Amino acid sequence: MIKSLGKTFKSLSSKFLIIIIALSFAVWGIGDIFIPNSNNPTIAKVGGTDIKLNEFQLDYQLLVDRLRQTSNQPITEEFLKAIGLHNNVVDSLITKKYINFLAKDLKLNIGDKYVKKAIINNPLFNDQLGVFSKDYFNYYLNRNNLKEKDIYNITKDAISNDLLVKSITHSE
Repeated sequence: MIKSLGKTFKSLSSKFLIIIIALSFAVWGIGDIFIPNSNNPTIAKVGGTDIKLNEFQLDYQLLVDRLRQTSNQPITEEFLKAIGLHNNVVDSLITKKYINFLAKDLKLNIGDKYVKKAIINNPLFNDQLGVFSKDYFNYYLNRNNLKEKDIYNITKDAISNDLLVKSITHSE
């Protein structure tokens, strides 16, 4: 009788333990559903628009690449922190978002063909011959964790911002 109670207790306790483990994995596994965009958090807000971490990383990396190309000295992370590059990039993103709000309020609209042409002519996506390369484009998207729609929206916003700023400076 003691042996049968021991077997029953072992089987009940082992089933209970398995259920507890399964529930913990279920809750842990679906936890990301309750935390939106956990892999791309918001780092700043301008009005109702969020500035996401991948936008910051994209602008930051472009700036660092330009600095490294133009400098004869090696560019270290300590140097970048000392000159406050992180803060400058965030400030620049906030300014871009604000100008974008102004452009939308003025109902500036950039045509799809013009945006696509700007993407095709972007030197980041050109091969050694200066021709658009789908492979370079896809590599850039993968490297920066972006989708084609993201590049389209970034390019469209940049064009409308440039158009607004140039029209303001031209009128002065």
